[in-house]
Parts: sequence; C-alpha cells; structure tokens
Amino acid sequence: GRSPARPPRRDPGQQPPLGRAGRPAPTAPLPAGPSGRRIATVVVLGLVLVAAVGAGIYLLLGGTVPFGSAAPTQPAAVSTDAPASAPGTDTGSTAGGGTGDPDVAFAAGGADVTPDCPFTAARVSELVGQPMKDGGSCLFGDGNGVATLTIVPASASTTEMTMDYMRDSATRMYANVEDLPGGTKGWIATKDVEAMAMAVTGKGGYTITMSSFQRLGGDGYAPVLRDVVAALPR
Repeated sequence: GRSPARPPRRDPGQQPPLGRAGRPAPTAPLPAGPSGRRIATVVVLGLVLVAAVGAGIYLLLGGTVPFGSAAPTQPAAVSTDAPASAPGTDTGSTAGGGTGDPDVAFAAGGADVTPDCPFTAARVSELVGQPMKDGGSCLFGDGNGVATLTIVPASASTTEMTMDYMRDSATRMYANVEDLPGGTKGWIATKDVEAMAMAVTGKGGYTITMSSFQRLGGDGYAPVLRDVVAALPR
C-alpha cells in the first residue's frame, strides 16, 4: 500500500504561511499540563510560607504595631493623690477635731435624725390652756374644727438650712417676727389670727403653727409659743 503523505519540509528561513489579509495564521494555545499546575501551586505555597515566617519574626521581636504605622503615645499618668492644702487654708477641721459643719453641733442629738412628735394631746392642752385632741401626725385640734396646733418634726440640719429663708418669708406674712429667748436657735412670728415658730434643739428641728385660737388674739400667741418651744425635748 501507499505510505501516508508527509508534509513538505520548510526551510528555516522561510516565513510561516500567511492567513487572510496577509497576517500569520493563528496557532492553537498549548494546553496547560500537570507540570504547569504544579509550578503554580509551589509558587503560592512559597508566598504563604514567606508571609508566615515574616509574621512570626515580627511577633518574636515584640512588635504590637501594624507595619508602617507610628507607635502609639502613652497617655500621661493621672495622679490620684489629693492636693495638699495651702498653709492657712481651712479644710473643714476645727480645733476640737470636728468638721467645721454647723450641723456637727447637733451630732450628739442626731443632726440628721427626724424626731418623733414631742407632745401628747394632754401636754398640748396644758401648754395652750384649753382642751386639745390628737388628730394624728402631730396635729392637735379643739374638736370643733377651729383652733389647731401643728408640729412638723425634722432633722436639726434640715430645719437650720431652711430657717433663714422661712424667717425672711415670715416678715412679709406676719405682723411681728422675733428671735427665741434663752439662746434657743429659732424665731417666732405672730399676727391677729395665727402664729408660727421654728426651733432647733439638741434632739432635732421643729416647725410649729397655731391658728384660730379665739381667746389669744395677736398678742396672746407669742407667750404661748414660747412655752411650747421651751417644752421641746433638749
């Protein structure tokens, strides 16, 4: 039989056959073989290994800042020590070891303790000179819904903080305002149909109001209130 036709041999200096428009005829790309994939895999693994080794060396050297960034500045230390008092500055202490707070004067009796109602109905009746009944919450009345005497107990510190303000208000509401006698801290205010007093003792503070005592009138309230204040717990 016939032997297969062999392609004509081309001279090395001969140009490749031209296609249309005088361009070289396209040639098919070589398929990627297993060896090509192995080379790519080796390159990728090499890059990963280099990155891992670099990171390990960076951490081993104590690096905590990302590459290329400036080292953070440490905040200035804040002192928690209290500033020393300047010479001659009053820090609230007194020669007696107190705090300088006026409320300390009432500490033995409870400057911040609200006392109980100081009187019974029988005692109030003696002080005002007429029968009075206990209406609860330190409110006493004559039983006819007319004359009343009310006592509001509070801590000594609270009463003292409001005393000056209340006195100033009383000067605009009452005909007469005067200090309590005998060195007791407080005041009395009176007018024709009612009266009011504030007092601070060693047991607490008390605000006392009297109203509609027909037999007393304006001038009769002051001596009765003085007796009520004098009978408060000391």
